[in-house]
Amino acid sequence: MGGGLKTTSLGQYYKGRFKMKINILLLMLVLLALSCNKQTTEPVNELFTVKGTLVNNQGPIAKATVSVDSAINWTAQSDDNGNFTINNVSKGSHTLTYKKTYENSTYVVRSDNIQVNDDIVLNSLKLPLPTSLYQPDSISISSILLEWNQTDAEDFREYKLYRHNTPGLDELTGELIYVGTNRQDTLFQDTDLASGGTYYYRIYILNEFGKLGGSNIVSQMTAKGNLVPDGDFESGKNIFLNWGLYSGSADFSYSDSVKKSGNYSLQGKLINNGDVRLTSLTTCKLAAGVTYTMSGWLKANGITQGTYEFLMFYIQDNNGFYEEITAWVGVGIDLSKPVDIEWIYVTKTFTPTTDVTVF
Repeated sequence: MGGGLKTTSLGQYYKGRFKMKINILLLMLVLLALSCNKQTTEPVNELFTVKGTLVNNQGPIAKATVSVDSAINWTAQSDDNGNFTINNVSKGSHTLTYKKTYENSTYVVRSDNIQVNDDIVLNSLKLPLPTSLYQPDSISISSILLEWNQTDAEDFREYKLYRHNTPGLDELTGELIYVGTNRQDTLFQDTDLASGGTYYYRIYILNEFGKLGGSNIVSQMTAKGNLVPDGDFESGKNIFLNWGLYSGSADFSYSDSVKKSGNYSLQGKLINNGDVRLTSLTTCKLAAGVTYTMSGWLKANGITQGTYEFLMFYIQDNNGFYEEITAWVGVGIDLSKPVDIEWIYVTKTFTPTTDVTVF
């Protein structure tokens, strides 16, 4: 009896151990299945391809730069057919920028918001034709006429024209001198410039969101000539159309008999003692680094009314005398000493170190 009972208990023991191992194995398989299921339901890093074609009103645009979020690894160049491909773009919202730069530094650019949820193809992404400044051919001593081709941008808002005195010109370094909201207005005359000065220009095209492009940079020097209207007194008209008489007392008029050259000269008769000032009514600008000349012919005849008499040419700015030349035409101790000086020529050259406005 005892031996039988022991045999039965040992069999039950091994049977229980076997069931326990099976249960542990099943549990491990369940855990493994759960682990595999968990890995397959986690989100994966999804990458997609962005393709497109760039065109303008003349056809496909080759060699344009296209980028997503301005990232180097998401940048491509369009081929001869205007096609481009950017790989491995992540899912989500991005900014697509496409820009074409031409040999003369003219460029056109546009940016669009895109949503990437799958591989996408963007057909006929359109850029405007470039806008270029023409080389000016209508200039004067104080003005330059600028002209450019009309933009074809459908979302055009305005032209902005900038000027600078060096080639390093953009919308930050230049002076804004013109804003035009009519696409057909493609002329602007820049005035109040210095004679002999060199100026640089660039125009930008904008829509409501920002720049659509920028033109080439053109440079032009204003003409050199007489900065003083009627400075040679050859108009023969009323002297006070271009000149103002200040201080003292004198009688000025044009003369066609007493003259050095041409048809007329200016003749003035001093009536009383004291300084007499005849001033040009025109304000002009002088450019830094440009050499200018003041010159004139003069003669004197009559009786002195003081111990000396002279003629002074000068230009001045808001700070007073800027440059001057003096011509002595007579010196006398006797107040009634006659003066008879034939034509003499006086001249002086000077070079401003900064731009200056004189009058």
